[in-house]
Amino acid sequence: MLVEIEQTVAFLASFLYGTIPRRRIDTFAEILANRLLERLMDQSRPPKVCHLVVNVAGKSDPLIQDAAEEAYMDLTEMQSLLPNNLIVEIRQGSVNAVNADTGQTKAIYPEPKTLFLKTQEGGSRIRNRCMSNTSSPNSESHHGQETKRRPLLRIEYEYRYPSGGNKACGRPYFELQRDDAVYTAQAFAATRFGSTKLKSHQGVDAGNGYHPYTTPSLYAYLQLLIFLNALACLTVWSEKLEQEYDNIKDETYVRQQENDFNISLGKEL
Repeated sequence: MLVEIEQTVAFLASFLYGTIPRRRIDTFAEILANRLLERLMDQSRPPKVCHLVVNVAGKSDPLIQDAAEEAYMDLTEMQSLLPNNLIVEIRQGSVNAVNADTGQTKAIYPEPKTLFLKTQEGGSRIRNRCMSNTSSPNSESHHGQETKRRPLLRIEYEYRYPSGGNKACGRPYFELQRDDAVYTAQAFAATRFGSTKLKSHQGVDAGNGYHPYTTPSLYAYLQLLIFLNALACLTVWSEKLEQEYDNIKDETYVRQQENDFNISLGKEL
């Protein structure tokens, strides 16, 4: 069930990218994959079905809690990013997401096949069997990013000699693939300082648009513009009121002077 375990941790990790640092997510996926593998292999009779409680009533399986703690991830923050009432059902050859509240099941692995439905015009259109909100937030809206936004795990084998045996037994485990690329001076000069991304890179993975987590809120910008506009209008109105008040004072002063002059002139006559 190596493939099923890898698909499970990749599915869970897909909800975390963009908010939690990628290195921690990959480490979490590696630890969780090995813990699941130990749970399934250490039993004399591996269960046919393994239910992994992801986020039900704010609680998660101890495997997820331990993996999050070892990866220095906040469990509360992680649960806030995962769907509510989510249980992952792992079987031989399939992985399904189960809603603990409604019992609804959606396939994670193998991926649902597409259906070709005939339209009235006689053509054909492709429709996915799953609903639009099935798998992960990256699988539909960022269609080309799904292969990039997932932990890259490889299977290694640890050979041990059992007690009283002369033949080594290979025990599989998951290991995270890390990029050990060597940069030339020219390639390094084209990257950003402190990053492996090119200076021309303008997004996360896809290369177009910044990630929602790092992008300043447009709503905040709009509120700031409204405030500045109101402040500018208030300043203009204040200046106009002061000018009108000065004009009224001048007119009042002139009238008062005229009245005083008329009164004094009448007395002289």
